[in-house]
Amino acid sequence: MNLVVVCTNYPILKGNAEYNLLNVQLNNLKRSFKNIFLLPTGRLKFQYDYPYPKDKIFFNLRNPKGVILFQFLIYFLKYISFLFDEVRSINKNKRLYKLKKSIYAYLKGIYLMVFLEYNLKNKGILPSEVFIYSFWFDDYTLGALFFKLRYPTSKVITGAHGHDLYFERRPEKIIPFRNKAMELIDHIIPDSREGAQYLKNKYPVFKHKVSHLNSGVIQKSKKSKPSNDGIFRALTLSRTDPVKRIDYLLNALKELEDYSDFEIQYFHIGNGEELDDLKEYTKQLRFDRFKIKFLGGLDDNDLKAFFENKPIDVFLNVSSSEGTPMALIEAISYAIPTIVTNVGGNKTIGKYCKTLLPLNFTSNDLFEYFKKIHFDNTYRDQLRKLSYSYWLKNHDVKVTEREIKKVFKETARS
Repeated sequence: MNLVVVCTNYPILKGNAEYNLLNVQLNNLKRSFKNIFLLPTGRLKFQYDYPYPKDKIFFNLRNPKGVILFQFLIYFLKYISFLFDEVRSINKNKRLYKLKKSIYAYLKGIYLMVFLEYNLKNKGILPSEVFIYSFWFDDYTLGALFFKLRYPTSKVITGAHGHDLYFERRPEKIIPFRNKAMELIDHIIPDSREGAQYLKNKYPVFKHKVSHLNSGVIQKSKKSKPSNDGIFRALTLSRTDPVKRIDYLLNALKELEDYSDFEIQYFHIGNGEELDDLKEYTKQLRFDRFKIKFLGGLDDNDLKAFFENKPIDVFLNVSSSEGTPMALIEAISYAIPTIVTNVGGNKTIGKYCKTLLPLNFTSNDLFEYFKKIHFDNTYRDQLRKLSYSYWLKNHDVKVTEREIKKVFKETARS
């Protein structure tokens, strides 16, 4: 069969979770499929080299070559009962908002279906011999399921991570067509145990379709080093999205400055729309003793050099909601102690490493860990061993490649 991967920006935008995870997954799957075609749905233009020939990429979904209006209207009417059923299920509360979201999701789904059908036939690929992997469980997954209805021998599997998984993270707590998607899809692979259990609890009749799939990263040739100059160094690595709560962490660090008996340096790696606001907010907090550095986005080589050559005493994730963050897995593969909030995919790692924080932690909660790591080398080394051990057991790419091949192979046979 041929694999079509519906994603957002892979492989155009490097360094984010989608890029890092798909790089590993597709490398493991490339021998299992005749061809792998990429269908990025984002707005970005090509900026980087990527590991697949251009003729293997349906780029760009927003360049509707071959999407004939007549064909779009035919499919729009063919599956209109889906939209009617969804609209009938909407209750009175926020009805207009939910109606708008449902219509928008339906249009996106039909558009993807028509686009995909045209491009496959244009490349001489039989639509009936296609396996679709939607990296995100979103509106475009609905389009893949319309395609499956049209070509029943095709298969559809989807990942699920954070905003595309948890209703609580969506405006008005709505994800259009989720019930229908659960009914039609072949398999769902959330990237955390907590995410898989969330879906099983919410849709117990479809729990056989859900299985947790760990993200994997390669073994590193060098482990990170702790500081040896009396300074304590903390790191976060993520996009600067409000859910990551970098501002909350900055407030805690500012409070720590008043009573910590050692110097702390905090580094953040990653870009995002909030970056300039966070830099300005840091200035307003007026740190006197601690150094706060925003390093922006780093490419793969610079990030590797940072982990290998710069001392790092702790990796932090203080998000209000998470799947299993790839940045966290990358950090523990370098044997870096990690402290995380008690949410989503953080929970399992934090419990194993014995370094969980309450969601609304105080500066003192954070300082208790910092102080012990800084002054107690035995404790610090224990946390380093726990981090590395968790990576080795659960996220070594040698382990995860067996898991992903098994899931896709079993789905293809079903």
